[in-house]
Amino acid sequence: QRRFERSRERLIRELYDKTCQTARAVFEPFQAELDYIMLGGESATLTAFAKRCPLLARLPDRVLATRLAVDRPNRKALDGIGYEVWKSGVYILQSVSSADCG
Repeated sequence: QRRFERSRERLIRELYDKTCQTARAVFEPFQAELDYIMLGGESATLTAFAKRCPLLARLPDRVLATRLAVDRPNRKALDGIGYEVWKSGVYILQSVSSADCG
């Protein structure tokens, strides 16, 4: 049982590393222009992935806490994610000092 557990942990690490490598290849050329990174999937998996991926560790202020819901990772889910991202709104709030109010 322990051998199976170690094998499973190794496979998970390899998946995270390969996914991070792919994300780095896609995002690094545009790193200066990235405002935010939005992750999708199961929360515990994404948290573990974010801790393992050096790219995300370097950009913690750009990784949004909001997660995209992905029940089944397939083509239909990928098509729906684009819709979910674009229907999101971004609000920029500025604080107003008491001097500005009077």
